[in-house]
Amino acid sequence: MAHISMDDNDLWANDTGAKEQYLAAVERMERIGGEPVLFDYKPWEDVARLLYGGTSVAQHFLTYGNYVLDNKPTGTPITMNPDTDQLIDPTTYLILKNAYYNKATGAYSDEWAINLIKQQVINKDWERFDFMLLPTTPTIYRLDEVRNGYELDLGPNPTDEQLAEKAAANTQLNTNLGTYTNFANLLQTTAIALPAGFRTMSNGTDILPFGVTLFADTLNGCELLDLAERYEVELARG
Repeated sequence: MAHISMDDNDLWANDTGAKEQYLAAVERMERIGGEPVLFDYKPWEDVARLLYGGTSVAQHFLTYGNYVLDNKPTGTPITMNPDTDQLIDPTTYLILKNAYYNKATGAYSDEWAINLIKQQVINKDWERFDFMLLPTTPTIYRLDEVRNGYELDLGPNPTDEQLAEKAAANTQLNTNLGTYTNFANLLQTTAIALPAGFRTMSNGTDILPFGVTLFADTLNGCELLDLAERYEVELARG
């Protein structure tokens, strides 16, 4: 069972409860027979960053990209009222617009980078362990944190740079949330998300859920389902 270190990770800085619940999940997996293996997650994270920061997002453009471009958001404040707000969030607009201008050379470059990481690191990692246990998200954010910047009034015809400023918090925080999961799409990794208890937030009052995700190499779903069931039985025991 592979797991990550909780040291020197800024994403956990303000959510010590999440760190504690993750370590408890690792111990829970040990109780049902898992043998812990500490591994370097950085190469996996490099792949994860390519899901929305690379050329693969062009696949989404083929589905609804033209609709997004035809409904460019204005710079008026976003109130989160579905009856009055615009159709497209500026974060979505910018991601798909950038995808429209992706070049074939970029796609081959990303594919080369992923294959190199697989050959040098990931394939060898899968020889060291059978599955990984990772946080589903490293932390959790309040709505006002994600919406920070939405109140800006940039007028009817904002530039892309202005929209990027408006969407900066949304973009960064959602990137953080995908830190430990986004690689799965690009590596065709089997994954199952599981509950892992509750933690008290730094304000001392909010009690929010925490989850982990089990990952296995491609086409190992049956083994992962059995392991997930055993894990949930152990979780229910407290």
